Amino acid sequence: MATFAPEPADTAPDLPPTASLNAKTALQYEGRITGSDSSARWMRAKLQPSVPTEPHEPTRFLVLLEDITTWKAEQLATQAYQTQQRHLLAQVPGVLFQWRNNYDGTSHLTYLSDNASKIFGYNPAQLAHLGEIIHPDDRAAWVKFWKRPPVSDRPHSRVVH
Repeated sequence: MATFAPEPADTAPDLPPTASLNAKTALQYEGRITGSDSSARWMRAKLQPSVPTEPHEPTRFLVLLEDITTWKAEQLATQAYQTQQRHLLAQVPGVLFQWRNNYDGTSHLTYLSDNASKIFGYNPAQLAHLGEIIHPDDRAAWVKFWKRPPVSDRPHSRVVH
């Protein structure tokens, strides 16, 4: 016999489960279960109310149980990797940013490290228009750098540090 031990963070953020059931809307819930052999698995339960065919018929729910252990492990590993990468990026003593050039000739900033506001004195929203705040003496080199042809004809990004 498995026991269901949900974690508080697994519930719908603003709705207790009974609110969803009373409103006859779908509900999704994730939690860990512990089997009789003490193994832990992640399960997802999806409850979908059926439409009653008679006026006073009780609402029935269709339930789908999924074993999401592998997916959850990948999700947790991705979160750990992203946390590690954010920590590493925060240690770079300069500014890291990524600029994307598109097929249509437009371009935009896709990543900007937190050090940008400390070093440049601009907030991230202002730095989204980085090309407009480049010193006039450096603007020609800036434009030349970003407009040089890509290695392929696909949209591309450049990471600069």
